[in-house]
Amino acid sequence: MRTLIFGCGYLGHRVAARLVGTGGSVSAVTRSDDRAAVLRGTGIEPLVADIMTPASLLNLPAVDRVLYCVGFDRSGAHSKRDTYVGGLSNVLAALPDACEITYVSSTSVYGQADGEWIDEDSATEPATEGGKICLEAEQLLSDRNASIVRLAGIYGPDRVLRKIDSLRTAEPIAGNPDSYLNLIHVADAARLVHRVLDQPQRAPVYLGCDGHPATRRDFYSALARLLKAAEPAFDPTLPARHGNGGINKRCRSRLLASLSFEPDYPGYTDGLPSCIEATE
Repeated sequence: MRTLIFGCGYLGHRVAARLVGTGGSVSAVTRSDDRAAVLRGTGIEPLVADIMTPASLLNLPAVDRVLYCVGFDRSGAHSKRDTYVGGLSNVLAALPDACEITYVSSTSVYGQADGEWIDEDSATEPATEGGKICLEAEQLLSDRNASIVRLAGIYGPDRVLRKIDSLRTAEPIAGNPDSYLNLIHVADAARLVHRVLDQPQRAPVYLGCDGHPATRRDFYSALARLLKAAEPAFDPTLPARHGNGGINKRCRSRLLASLSFEPDYPGYTDGLPSCIEATE
């Protein structure tokens, strides 16, 4: 199978490595010549292009399937909506209509905020601007041969650094400590996306999470213990980075069992130690 990846970063590069490891032909779009050299060195054929520049997408390689997992670059020149909706629109215009697409989205499209359980069939009524943008992007795929993987919060090596610094300096953590976090380790997220890519018959939507929601208090207390830092302090009056809307639901998937998928890190207590070891 020939796979083209848009967004070969923290998650996408791990999926690409798995595909290369199983003998697949993998191409990846990157904006940087330096990054292209890194990709080529890991067995991935790079294509220097930019999803925000339609003319650069005119000569995409012929492939069997596309993985789209573009993240938002906060240091870039484009807004989140321009990146997620405009960029995807540009890519879809450049791809054949029949192309098989796996699109990585976010559980932020679910706006439930009373601690209730949600799954793939739950209503998508996002409360945050980011969630609304993610849902708008998903809707561009409604008439395409696409499966959407809505991932919970991805954590892993180099993805807990900001909170590590906050805990070590006893900086108060924003938001309600008793609201729920929904998580998935990046290694499990990569395994799951790879599994979805390889399915001959795919569902329209999969919810990717470890299935063990944790309160923010429990998560950050566990992280503090691993760091030998003081018990975390919370300040619900501080604005959370991603807003508070929809940040109190509990995610579980109905469909991961149909993929014979079990996470290697079924909870944050399993995944955090290796993150700390990789960071220090």
